[in-house]
Amino acid sequence: MPRHATQEVALLGAPAPALFAAEGGPQVSLMAVSNPVALSVYQGDDKRWLFRLKQTGGAPFPLTGYTAALQFRLAVADTAGIAVTPLVLVNDEDAGEITVTLSSELSTLMTAPLYVWDLEIIKTADSWTTTIAAGTLAVTKEVTRVTP
Repeated sequence: MPRHATQEVALLGAPAPALFAAEGGPQVSLMAVSNPVALSVYQGDDKRWLFRLKQTGGAPFPLTGYTAALQFRLAVADTAGIAVTPLVLVNDEDAGEITVTLSSELSTLMTAPLYVWDLEIIKTADSWTTTIAAGTLAVTKEVTRVTP
């Protein structure tokens, strides 16, 4: 996978049954929160995930008036603090698209082999929060360490 790879995740409903498509792989049906979504990154690489939120009929879920948040932690009950917080943007409100970008600087700091995460959308008018996806992030240790 290229250094600036984008992995697409299509989510149907808010929250509701969803489709997850890994790059080059088949789409698998899942419940957004009850069935974990497995993500992966190579330590030291930039990685981008595109989440497409769709209504049950397949139309985009409008994200006008929403923000989004995602955190990678070592464990669900981790009280030691946030492991890594990537850049999370609602980049196309009408298309229901959320982009999560993990920079190479942040992925370099990820030394554990496995993290947990969840993605929430927050309605700005009343702070109503809904978790739309959750899962694990597998980190493969890097071999090459080039100093710029």
